[in-house]
Amino acid sequence: MATSVPPTELVVYHSWIDAFLVSVFVELFMDGLYSALMIVAVLIIMNVKHNKTLSNYMMYTSIFLLYAMCMIHLGSWTFHVHDGFINHTGDTATIFSFFTTANRQALVRNVMAIAMTFIADSILVWRVFALWGSNWKVTLVPLSLTLFSLAFGIQYVYSATNTSNLISLQWIDDVAAIYYGSTLGNTVISTLLILFRVHKLTGTKGMNRYWHVLSLVVESAVLYSVALIIYMPFVTQTNFAIHAPTEIVQSVVIPITGIAPTLLVVRVIINKELSLNHVDGDARSFLTDVVFSSRHARTEDDSNIKNSA
Repeated sequence: MATSVPPTELVVYHSWIDAFLVSVFVELFMDGLYSALMIVAVLIIMNVKHNKTLSNYMMYTSIFLLYAMCMIHLGSWTFHVHDGFINHTGDTATIFSFFTTANRQALVRNVMAIAMTFIADSILVWRVFALWGSNWKVTLVPLSLTLFSLAFGIQYVYSATNTSNLISLQWIDDVAAIYYGSTLGNTVISTLLILFRVHKLTGTKGMNRYWHVLSLVVESAVLYSVALIIYMPFVTQTNFAIHAPTEIVQSVVIPITGIAPTLLVVRVIINKELSLNHVDGDARSFLTDVVFSSRHARTEDDSNIKNSA
């Protein structure tokens, strides 16, 4: 069977099979870092002393859901790769055919990826809403893009169940490009709105500039935006022969989709605890006090953040 496949196609098949295997190890490494972060997050949440509100529990639930779905994605992908290399072993063409055929495992991973993206985008929209004093007009564009991407994400999952589309990658030109484009647009706009607001409220007075940069990076979940910007050229690539590295890049993007929002939520928890305990000092001046609930964002955040700066 292998001899009937042109050598040029075999080279392409080999590149894809290598990418599948490498992506598993990359995602395992990234999820190991994610698990360490979640352990820290759980310890912090367990030691929270201030009264928890409904918005607190919603954020806690969101980051736990992100982690659970990320682990489901990893388990599904690991099982699929093991199944391909062990249970369906054979020549290069046979293994490649197994991986590129639509199946239940691929459907599970696509659903997990779409759901994780929606939750992560929703957390960013919530953060914009809280920082801008419950001004819903500011969140109108990010929220619209979030719902828009969700709609096309559902279409993305539907298209991914079509075997012929999976092999030709023609579906990337329409559905996937629109989906990732709207997601990227939401993350970039939300990140810029958060960066501007935090910088405006805190300034740099009495603050170490490195702490300030770190604050802005964590506060705005800029890591998530950078990951999507890097991922976009790969996922919209229509040349099948050079499309294989997308699998490796995706194995980084999936965990970061959960890591960045988790860092943001953990930071807000620490901020609130420091505010209640009246912790001062230059080493902690980068920790702004922005509460989970946007109800008091305009009055509390403006005064507390400026005072801490």
